[in-house]
Amino acid sequence: MKTKHPVVIGIDTHKATHVAVAIDMQGSRLAVLTIPATPK
Repeated sequence: MKTKHPVVIGIDTHKATHVAVAIDMQGSRLAVLTIPATPK
């Protein structure tokens, strides 16, 4: 039997970086990724 676990992903864009965060339905942080927002 498969169990579904909803996840919410939010992205916050800034001038120098972009940040993505995944949280579960209880608000616990599952993962975070920071990416430079530069031409390189």
